[in-house]
Amino acid sequence: MTDLTKLDTPLRHVLDGSACLFVGAGVSFLSQDAHGDALPNGDALKRELEKQMNINAANHTLDQIANYYVRKQGPAKLFDFLKSRLTVSKIDERLKAFYRRDWKRVYTTNYDNAVEVSRDGLRVSTYTLIDEPSQVPDSSIIHINGYILRVAVTTIEEDIRLTDYSYATSELAKSAWAQVFRTDLRVSRSIIFIGYSLADLDIARIILEESSLKGKCFFIIAPDADEIEIETLSRFGEVFPSGVEALFDKFSEIESSHTKSTKNDIYFSLSSFSNLRKGRDRSAAKLIDDQLIYGEPAVYQIIAGVPVFDEVQFLVPREECNRASAAIIDGHGRDVVIVGGIASGKSFAALQIGQQLLAKGYHVYEVSDGRNLKRDLARLQNIQDKVCLIVDGYRRYIDDIKYYLSQRPASHAIVLVERSAGHEIVWPFFCTSVPSASLIEIVLEKLTDSEISGFDALVNFAGLWPEDLAGKPLKTRKYFVADRLERNLYRLLLEVIRSKRVQHEIGVFADFGG
Repeated sequence: MTDLTKLDTPLRHVLDGSACLFVGAGVSFLSQDAHGDALPNGDALKRELEKQMNINAANHTLDQIANYYVRKQGPAKLFDFLKSRLTVSKIDERLKAFYRRDWKRVYTTNYDNAVEVSRDGLRVSTYTLIDEPSQVPDSSIIHINGYILRVAVTTIEEDIRLTDYSYATSELAKSAWAQVFRTDLRVSRSIIFIGYSLADLDIARIILEESSLKGKCFFIIAPDADEIEIETLSRFGEVFPSGVEALFDKFSEIESSHTKSTKNDIYFSLSSFSNLRKGRDRSAAKLIDDQLIYGEPAVYQIIAGVPVFDEVQFLVPREECNRASAAIIDGHGRDVVIVGGIASGKSFAALQIGQQLLAKGYHVYEVSDGRNLKRDLARLQNIQDKVCLIVDGYRRYIDDIKYYLSQRPASHAIVLVERSAGHEIVWPFFCTSVPSASLIEIVLEKLTDSEISGFDALVNFAGLWPEDLAGKPLKTRKYFVADRLERNLYRLLLEVIRSKRVQHEIGVFADFGG
């Protein structure tokens, strides 16, 4: 028998509004069309198309059959058939109630309007991959394969991923929506999949790219699923072959004893990594300029895991931070203090730890100002879930932070950031507030070989090396940083400032009083 107690925590995340829902065709049977017939899943839809064309059941895929149908019967006939079979008139009440929960986002590979009908009156927006994902409100519904109420006869092959042409021309992993999807996966405490088999390789690929997501993915599938399907899905997360009815029973049980988390309180001095907004679009080169020249991190892109190009990320991972995050996650560490000189990458290092803990289900907050910090921290300490608090320039908030540390739950971690000079003065009066046995100290001094390679990739991509280095081989530039610059990030950034392009840009701003 399936152990459903493992669903207790993710279902509490659903009740707290910090989970994403992913819907597949395996729950279509719980919705009915205007004739009272259950909506078809992919296999049933293929069989119905075959029956309409009087052809024997074949081993061809749905997209192949649909494409053949369009050629023989025409797009108008396919349009009428799909509108009739995939427009919902009635939904199982328990499924409807589940859809109406406070989801961070609802993704579905289904064409039907079951989620929209269920969430009617909640003022949620519906999108397909054809739409531009510039600003996507919370709780939105995303139809990955298309939406039946947005299908036109003349563009049916572009509106839904059904024929071989539309499958070939619409790949989520390569679309602008992939960034939104990755961000949602990272900032959600849990991701619940119902009726889904990971047949869509685009989705599987995105999840596999980041192993940290596996611990947040929960698949509820049919009780008659075979061992191969269960084993395949187990690569992506925890699998429960119990059926959705058992899920609904478990959800009712959890709801009856659950007290909603206070995480949705409005904070004035804390910023949540889960509520980051993309802001205006800027090129990767411009974002790298802002990072390396002005010290302004591309926070949204870093949290979302958006690459600059190929496998190169906006944030160069520091090896000590990787070890610190791993120690917190496995319970061998709890708190981190990051110190270093000017332009040593302290803020970026804290951002790296926050991003890694966020992917593991932590609520991550950063102190943005001190005006209401005491009140905000008093609310924060009421959260019993895993929390990471980042305090950049901690010496400005010593009294408030010390009180928080004395009251916080055992599940709360803190990342303290300060310049070396300030840290040396303040730490002797503050260190007693942080348990030394679980404290990890990171002193950012020398760049490792892998870190040098990472920074070189960013500098070279943005064309920020001085002219006497820009045309040199990678090996020469790496040796220059390691030997001449003594592996010092601050000196590397001074080399960036020395380039003619940066000198010109700074000079232009200076002319305007910048």
